[in-house]
Amino acid sequence: MNQREQNDVDALAVRRASRIVGLQITIASGALVVAAIGVAFFFVLDQLRPAELLEKPAPGEHKIYIDSTEAMIAFVVVGVLAVAVAGTLSLVITRRAVGPLGRALSIQRTFVQDASHELRTLSRFWMPGSRCCSARSPMATRPPSSLQSCARMLAPSSMS
Repeated sequence: MNQREQNDVDALAVRRASRIVGLQITIASGALVVAAIGVAFFFVLDQLRPAELLEKPAPGEHKIYIDSTEAMIAFVVVGVLAVAVAGTLSLVITRRAVGPLGRALSIQRTFVQDASHELRTLSRFWMPGSRCCSARSPMATRPPSSLQSCARMLAPSSMS
């Protein structure tokens, strides 16, 4: 998998995480809005008394009568709008919050790839040298040409 494909996979994972968190926040705020609407509706119903409709207001006094059906419709509309706004804001905020995590993931992957490459490069030079300097075959018993090839492999100029 190349760098671009990996970044696409990382970006998809970050977007998915932000959507999940945003959805959870939307569900929680929706539950709160439904609870608030229920409390407000029952409060309005408690305050409405049919006997008050028949009373005439005293001079200088004004009374406002609320129809329970219209109040319920208004509460539902306000609730739906509140949940929609909360959902949109939560998606935007979580995407902004998760963005730095996506960049950190990308940097981490690049670091691991670079470190892996460096370790493979070093092991190519150390493995042949360790074979000719192994403890099982002493250097004294090797022919001079073998010693010279080991010295060339272990020389600092051959690593670059």
